[in-house]
Amino acid sequence: MAAVRIATSKRCLVLLVVMLTGACGSILDDAKRAPSDAADAATLIRVADRMRAEGAIEPALNIYRKAEAAAPSQAGPKIGEGEALLALGSYGQAGEAFSAALRQAPRNPNALRGLALALMRNGQPGLALEPLGRLAAVAPDEARTYSLAGIARDLMGDHAGAQARYRAGLARVAGQPGLATNLALSLALTGDFAGAVAVLQPLADRPDATSRLRQNLALVYGLAGDTENAARLGRFDLDDASVATNLASYQRLRTLPPQERTRALLIGGATAGNVEPAS
Repeated sequence: MAAVRIATSKRCLVLLVVMLTGACGSILDDAKRAPSDAADAATLIRVADRMRAEGAIEPALNIYRKAEAAAPSQAGPKIGEGEALLALGSYGQAGEAFSAALRQAPRNPNALRGLALALMRNGQPGLALEPLGRLAAVAPDEARTYSLAGIARDLMGDHAGAQARYRAGLARVAGQPGLATNLALSLALTGDFAGAVAVLQPLADRPDATSRLRQNLALVYGLAGDTENAARLGRFDLDDASVATNLASYQRLRTLPPQERTRALLIGGATAGNVEPAS
């Protein structure tokens, strides 16, 4: 199933490809100079993290593996490898990397989150509940803990259970944008568009509201078939061509079977931001 991409800024069209040029040159030079013994594996990880942040995913993956070879008993290189593999869409391999990290550090929240996300993106949300249960014990107050737990249940078709997790998170962190967006999308998936708008509208109306929030509200209106309000919100942040593209994407989402629509919204990139980490 092709992911549905939603434009989020006047300079950002639906399919944006960033070509990395000289920006990565100095990072690659750092990687060549970085020591490779076990004591300095952290240096290799820092170099790889910088490369991954710049979008040089495959070179970063090679550096993470170099760090892993230098310090095989450390979880950090395996977690970095898993993150890089997630970015490359190699979800099965990413899950293996995170599982290896958890054998070294069973309570590491980054490894637990990564494994859960790899399983969900690999079409196995039920299996993600086990690491998510462990994550709840390790990081009970983080918004991402509730967000991922809700997404897994939405992907399983348990929308009531998902909404309970999002609401529990919002009870701890009121107005958290990622959780609010996920709750609104879950409500929209069950046809409760009024409830979805009620969740996001107060946040989108705030003076400090981000374009991400406004465009996620536009998405909810689009899913409801309210193209007038979807277009109105779209024009706050987007040019006319991007608004038109988004309206067509909303219509496409409405025609998908329920399970495919859920995956497109929560995993496939249909929202204006990266929903699963609940940033």
